[in-house]
Amino acid sequence: MFSVSSERNKYRLGLGIYTAGTAGDSLSYHRNMAFSTKDRDNDNANSFNCAASYKSAWWYNNCLRANLNGYYYHGSQVKSGYRGINWGKWKGAYYSAKRAEMKIRPPLKCLNVHFNNYYSGPANKDIKVHLLKIENQLADLEKKIDALTENKTTPPAMKNCAELYKSGERITGVYTIDPDGLGAFDVFCDQKSVGGGWTVFQKRLDGSVDFNNRGWADFRRGFGNLNGEFWLGLD
Repeated sequence: MFSVSSERNKYRLGLGIYTAGTAGDSLSYHRNMAFSTKDRDNDNANSFNCAASYKSAWWYNNCLRANLNGYYYHGSQVKSGYRGINWGKWKGAYYSAKRAEMKIRPPLKCLNVHFNNYYSGPANKDIKVHLLKIENQLADLEKKIDALTENKTTPPAMKNCAELYKSGERITGVYTIDPDGLGAFDVFCDQKSVGGGWTVFQKRLDGSVDFNNRGWADFRRGFGNLNGEFWLGLD
């Protein structure tokens, strides 16, 4: 599980339990930490601002074990520890990665499954109730299809890349989503990695976008190019 709270709560980082992966767990050290920038010091270091010292915004503790917003070094080795795009458990504090992505996907849920006249679901549910529910859902869908046909309106944007994937959009690239009904915006969807449906909210690949001379407002609203390097935004 990976989550970021609201600005009121300083975009605090929520993490579940690390379960698998070859890069190791460098993020748990930052669990429950608020986001810090050069102009908004929310870390646990008493005598200095970690974001100002390491020249990048992140969920600093005192200070870090990972930083994917670090300075982009074109060489892999850095002279000072944790100064580049770093994931300490992977190749140590002095290695700066050439590529990095942060992406999220809603947890997959499968409560009831219907296929080829078979039903799989909770044992204490009556099958007739589920069949009636399906019939009602189909009737609602028919009404919505009729309304779309009559009005010739553009269908609403999906909530996230996972919904786009389920709807048949299997090509990685830029799509429009509307997570909360408050307005649609463009995102980059990874529809290939580990089952697809990933909304990418950070990408580093060539150092073309400045991640290091930016403040709180920049990281709140986002910056960069969705077809290149970018930070989607915390809001």
